Formats: sequence, C-alpha cells, structure tokens
Amino acid sequence: AAAAAAAAAGSGGSGGRPCDAGYACGGKLEESLEDSSLLQAKAAGAHRMPREWPFEDDDEHYVQLDGFHKTPVPRHEVKKGFVQELYVSYPLQHNHIEVSGQAAFIPRAPLLEGVRYVSHDEAGLEDFGVSKAFVFEGYPGSMLSERVRLAFGIKGHTMYRSGASPHATRDRWERERSAQSALEKAAAVEKRQEKITADAGVSGSFGPQLIAAGKDYTQVADLRAFAASNGRAASPALQEAMGRLGADVETMRSKAPAVWPPIRSSIGCVHFEDEGEMNYTSDGVWVPLNRKFVGYHGFLTFWPNEAYSLSTGFAVFRHNIVSNSLDIYFGFSGAAVVRDSEQAFGAQFEIGPLDGQSTPIPADGRATSVFPFWLTPGVEAAAKAAEVAKATIPSDFTLLHSDRRDIGCDDSVLSNLTQSSQALQQDLKLMNHLMTVEPTAILEQIPTVSSAYQAGITWSLCAVEYLRPVRNDSAVKLTSLGIMGFMHVIDELHPDDIARMVEHASEWNSMNLTLYESR
Repeated sequence: AAAAAAAAAGSGGSGGRPCDAGYACGGKLEESLEDSSLLQAKAAGAHRMPREWPFEDDDEHYVQLDGFHKTPVPRHEVKKGFVQELYVSYPLQHNHIEVSGQAAFIPRAPLLEGVRYVSHDEAGLEDFGVSKAFVFEGYPGSMLSERVRLAFGIKGHTMYRSGASPHATRDRWERERSAQSALEKAAAVEKRQEKITADAGVSGSFGPQLIAAGKDYTQVADLRAFAASNGRAASPALQEAMGRLGADVETMRSKAPAVWPPIRSSIGCVHFEDEGEMNYTSDGVWVPLNRKFVGYHGFLTFWPNEAYSLSTGFAVFRHNIVSNSLDIYFGFSGAAVVRDSEQAFGAQFEIGPLDGQSTPIPADGRATSVFPFWLTPGVEAAAKAAEVAKATIPSDFTLLHSDRRDIGCDDSVLSNLTQSSQALQQDLKLMNHLMTVEPTAILEQIPTVSSAYQAGITWSLCAVEYLRPVRNDSAVKLTSLGIMGFMHVIDELHPDDIARMVEHASEWNSMNLTLYESR
C-alpha cells in the first residue's frame, strides 16, 4: 500500500537490442530523402486508414488504466511514411525570438504563441490550430531521456480537423452529468479531493506502463545515430521538403476560421535531446538552425474524446523567411496512442522508417509492461481504492471549470507549495523507474510519501485552468489519465517554473486573432 501511495505518477523501463555495425542500423539515412518524400504531410498519411483498434492480445505490452484490466498495446508497422508529423510556427516579432546567422534565441517568457499542424493525430485526422508554449529546462533531464534538456510545455487549441472528431467520452460524460441529482452534485464537490487522491494512485501504476509500451529503445538508439549523421545538418532535400510543408501550413489557415471557442483543447510537451549544441542563458536558449535532434512529444486531451499519445522521432528548427517565423519540424517514426471509444479504451504502438521512406524498421525494442512481483500488491491496493471511490463518489463536473483560487489554491498556497515540492519531485524521479527500482528504494521513500503525495494532489488542483478545455459547456472531469499527464509536468519542471505555468493560467486559454490571420 505504501508503494501504491508513493506511485503518484511516473514512467520508466529498460530494454532494447544492440545496434548493428554502421551508424543507423541500415545505411546512410539522408540519401533516402528524395523529392517525393514523406514530409508532404497529406501524402504521408494517405496510405493509411484512420486508426482502428485491433484489440489484439499482447502479454508483454499493455496499460492498466484502472489498475486491473489490461489494455494491450500491440505493435503495428507503418511501411512507408512517418507515423506522425508535427509542424509548429512561432512568428519572430510577436514572440521576441531573435535569429542571428545559423542560430535562434528563444526567450523563457512570455508564453510563445503560434500555429501548429499535426498530419495524423490520435484519431488519424489532420489537426490544425493554436499552439501556446512555455519554454523550460529539464529538472534535470526527463522521464523520457536523461539527454533531454530543452523542453516546451504546451497547450493547443484545435480550429480545424479533417474529419468528424470522435466523441465517445463526451457522450458518456454528458449522460452521467445529466443523471446526477442535486445531492450527488454536492457530494462530488465535497469529496472531490478524496476521489482525486484515489485516481492519482492508479495513475502512478500505469504511468510507467505507458512509457514501457510506447518507447522503443532500439528505435531511439537508431534515431540518435541518424540525428548525429552528417554533422547533424539537415540535408538540402530535407530542408526543401520542410519548406513545402511550411507553405502547406500557411494554406491551412483558410480552412480553419478563427472562431472561438475551439473544437477542442489539449495539453502536452515537446522535448529535445541536447548533445551540448544549445546555449542556455538566464533569459532563454540559443538553438542551432537546420540541425537534427532527437525529439519527443507527449499529448493529452480530455474532451470530446479522452486520449494520450507519446511520439518519438527527430526535430529541426528552421527560420521561415517567408512568414518570418521560427518553425519546428518533427518527423515521428514511433508513436503509442491510448484512446477512448464507445466500447472501451484501445491502444496501439506504431513504428515506421526513421526517415519516413526506406530505412529498415527494427525488431521490437520496447521494455515489458509487467510489474515486478513484489510491487503487484501495492498496485492492486491502489486499484481497489480507486474502484471504491468510483463506486461511491459521484464525478465532479465543475472542477475543471473552476478558478484555482475558488478551490483552495490562492497565491499563498501556491507560494508554499513551490517551496515544499522537493520531496515530491524526488519521489517522482524514483517512480519514473518503477519497473527496475529495488524494493529497498521504495522502503526508503516511505517517510516522505505522505507529504509528497499530498503536494501532488494540490498541484493538480492548482492547475485546473491550465488543464481544462476551453468550452464552458463541456461535461468534463479530471481523470487518472489527466492526473498522470500533469504529474509528468511536475516531474520535469523546477517548482518555480510550475508556479509560473499555473499562476496566470488564463493566458493559456486565449488566442491572438491577428497571429492567426493568413499572411
């Protein structure tokens, strides 16, 4: 039970196979970037149907979202094209970004604001809209990689999708909210913290499983070699293809009228492995342009359909002269997706060529999702607590529509929380390696687990404005999947940065229409 309580969030795993001789287990990757490549987002997605859940068995790779039932995460190979592409564009002048020669300076504050395009989202659709970003340094590293230093905390607002948005979660929650009596609604508010506490315990157990099932260590090793190849330089073919995609992103504005509120909102993060080529200052960071870096992207949305994804690939910063913006391109060759449906949650891990074309797809290099035997009783205890809370405490559909000050997180609480979060982050670092941690390490954690656990719950309450969808009429609640996503944020950021993120959360939930107009 103590181990379950300690597991407020986390991720981890190990595994993989050694790479064959040569720098990328398959030859000179840059040479396959022909003119007809992959980076044409529509073409890259055209050969694939929208994601359908196979519900295949996989005894090694799964997530237990409720602590009991296993949702398999089977592997699916995408033979050609990237699994997903992400293109983000931040206008220089509005964001105080400076370009000098072959480098760009990105300030830590204020929030970056621009547009972003996803070629193939968690439902297999194109997604275009607003991107707001908070620049930070890992504290230290990341649960995804100890080589990560630069990262962005992101909130996105979708203005256009290429098809109808799935809405199984919305329909289910609207029925649940409509059926609640006045007494049940009052009980939901009164006991909200008890329920969040139980859900946080479950999130701590499936957090490590998501990373284990969604990160292929062989693929990451190959990506590192690919990023380092040719002096990290993006080849002319790659730069030309990124330019074409940048032009396509501009045309997407005409399909996506700047109407508020958005179709949906999401939170997430992007992370960049830094091999010493970025220059950090107290005010921001200088990043080299037209260089390849290993990149990661986490994505979480609550409404209208709950989903989480973790993508792995490479990233390139580029100065878009036409739009006078700093653009960031991501080509993801691996992605794990967990998504709600009318039947149940489904999941899948997709992997394709590193270059989106012809590089060999490696054998499965993911770690196991199976917990060590000694940890199972603690995981089961957390699952039972959450099951009891679900059966006895009504869902609170007001929380994510609340002001943080109205639910117990005024500025004094936020200040005290910032000062007392060290124990929480130490515990979360341990939980990130839950699959491989020794029992003695868990036992050593017990004296601090209660205060650390409570700090995690309070942070979640303080972040309601950052987490919520920007639709006041939405039936939405904070779930264990949402708690897991925000615990990821807490683990990565310095406490002062977390406080900056949530203190003026209204900044996340607005949009500068002039930035969105076609240029």
